[in-house]
Amino acid sequence: MSTKTAELAQLIENMTPNSTVLDLRGYGLEALPENIGDLTYLTKLNLNGNRLTSLPKSIGNLTNLTELYLNGHKLTNLPESIGNLTNLTRLDLNGDRLNSLPESIGNLTNLTALYLNGHKLKTLPESIGNLTHLTKLALNGGFLHFLPDSFANLINLTKLKLGNNQFDRIPDVLFCLPKLKKIYLRDNPFNDISNLKHIPKLSIFHCSLQSEFKIYRKPDITRIGAGNQYLDFILSDLDSFTNIIISRYGSRCIYADEDAAHLFVQETIDGFLSYLSKLPKLEDFSWDAGIYPPSVNPIIDPNDRWNLRSGELRISFSSYFCDLYISARQLQYLPDSLCGLKSLKSIRLDLKSLTDLSILNQLPNLNKVNFLMADLPRRYWTKLSEWKPEWLLDENNTEIRRRIIELVGYKRICEVLNAIKIDAWREYVLLKINDFQPFFKRLTWPQKPIGKEPIALLKMSCPSTGHVYILRVPPDMTSAEEAIVWVNHGIHPDRFTIQT
Repeated sequence: MSTKTAELAQLIENMTPNSTVLDLRGYGLEALPENIGDLTYLTKLNLNGNRLTSLPKSIGNLTNLTELYLNGHKLTNLPESIGNLTNLTRLDLNGDRLNSLPESIGNLTNLTALYLNGHKLKTLPESIGNLTHLTKLALNGGFLHFLPDSFANLINLTKLKLGNNQFDRIPDVLFCLPKLKKIYLRDNPFNDISNLKHIPKLSIFHCSLQSEFKIYRKPDITRIGAGNQYLDFILSDLDSFTNIIISRYGSRCIYADEDAAHLFVQETIDGFLSYLSKLPKLEDFSWDAGIYPPSVNPIIDPNDRWNLRSGELRISFSSYFCDLYISARQLQYLPDSLCGLKSLKSIRLDLKSLTDLSILNQLPNLNKVNFLMADLPRRYWTKLSEWKPEWLLDENNTEIRRRIIELVGYKRICEVLNAIKIDAWREYVLLKINDFQPFFKRLTWPQKPIGKEPIALLKMSCPSTGHVYILRVPPDMTSAEEAIVWVNHGIHPDRFTIQT
C-alpha cells in the first residue's frame, strides 16, 4: 500500500458520520483503500485528477452517493459493484481509458448525467437503455460505430455528444428519442447525414466530416459535383430543420481544376445564404472548408484536424448580433441570395477578388460593412470600378487608398485631380492639386469659406510589391525628400537603411 493510500485509510477511520462530502482532487492516489466502502454516509465523492488504475469492489457500498467524480484516471474497466450505487444522479468518467462498461451500469436508474468523454469503448452494453432518467450523455472520443437498440429507451435524453467516434451515418435509434435537442457529432467519418431530419426536436447540430471530397466539373454539365452526399444534403434538405439553433460544419476539399474551384465557391456560398434565410430560429451557423489543388498535401495540425485556420472558404452567421462573415479567395461577386437576410446589421468580407458591393444597398438594416480590413462608408457600396479618384483625398485607410489607385490607375488620378508634379526623389514623387480644398477663417460662426488652398500628395512605389501608395502631406511641402521625412515622423529614410 502506497503512502498516500495508507494516509487515506487512516483518514477514513477517523471520519465521523456527519461528513457527507469527501474531496480528494489531486491527492496523488494510485489506489483506493478497501475501507473506502465504510463511508456509507457519503453523498458526494470527488476523486478527480488522481492516478487510479482500478476501483475496489467496496466502492459499491457507498449506496448513498448521488455524485461521483472520477475524471482523469487510468481506469480501463469498472467493477460490477458500481451498479450498487443506485442513488447516483451524476457520474463523471472523463479522460479515463475505459474499454468496457459492466452490465450493472444499467442499475443506476437515477442517473441524469453520465460523462464518458475520452473513452476507448467499442460498444455499449444493452443495459444502457435502463438509464431512462438520463438527460445528458457525453461519449466523445472513442471507437463507437453503432448504438444498441436499447438506446431508444432513453426517452428523457436532451443532449448527446458522440464526437470523434467511428459513425459513418446518423444512428437510426436516435429518431426514437422524443426530447433530443442537442447533438454533437464532430469528427466522425460520415458519408451520409440525410436522415438527421428525422430527429424531431433537434435544435443544436454540431458536425464535421472527416473524409475529403473532390470538386470536379462533370462533362457537358455546368454544375459542380462533390465526392460525397453531404454537401448536396446541406444545400437542399437542411432547410427542413426549422428548429435548428446552432449548426456547424467543416470539410476539406480537393479541386480537380481551378475553374471548378471558383464555381464551387460561388455555388456553395449562394446555397448557404439561401439556407440561412429559411431558418427563422437559427442563432449561430458556421461552415469552414480548406480548398486545395491535388498537388498540395496540407500539413494538418494535430489540434486542428481540418487545418481550417488557413482555410480557403469560411461562412459564419450570428442572428443574435445580426452579423455575417464570409471569407473566400475565389469569390468575385456576392450572390442574390444575400438579400434574403433582411435582418442583417453588419457584414465582414474577407474577399480579395470581390469586384462589386452594390447588392449591399438592398439590405435595409445593414449599417456596417467591413471590407479590406476597414469599415466602409456607404459611398463605397457600389462596383469597385466606380470608386472615384477624389475619394483618395479624405480616405485614411491605406488599403482602401491602395485599392482605389489600383482600380483607377495613377495616370487617371492625376488627370481627374489635376495633380501637378512638383518634385521627385528616388521612388517618391510630390504632387500638388491647386485651389482644391476650401479653408475657413478661424473663430467665426457660422463658418464660411474664404478661399481655397492646395493639397499636397506624396506618391510612393513599394520596391518589393510594386504597389503604388499616395499619402496626403502638408500643403506647404516643396520637395519629395522633405515630404517622406514628414511621413516618417522626422526620420530620414537613409537612417532606416543604416539600421537595417
